[in-house]
Amino acid sequence: MAEDDGDLELRGRLAAVLRAGSSAGGLLLAAGLAAALSGRRQADALLWLGLWLGVATPAARVAVAGWSWWRSGERRYASVCAAVLVLLAAAVLVGLHS
Repeated sequence: MAEDDGDLELRGRLAAVLRAGSSAGGLLLAAGLAAALSGRRQADALLWLGLWLGVATPAARVAVAGWSWWRSGERRYASVCAAVLVLLAAAVLVGLHS
């Protein structure tokens, strides 16, 4: 089965989100580790930002997929993405308040 341009465009967007998120998160973690080893005060902030970015990257991927599917008229898939994002947000809120 041949893929149409929309599928290839969506895959490109999703790959870009994952690449950017994992690269930025990795750089922040490396900078935080370097800062911690050199005794700098901002090490904790860099490490936390890197971890949060690593956690947020898959959620961003789901959001991009949902938005792309909404724009292409695939309301069912977009609704599933929205439900996943709501569940992820609820899990984060429960985790932060427990």
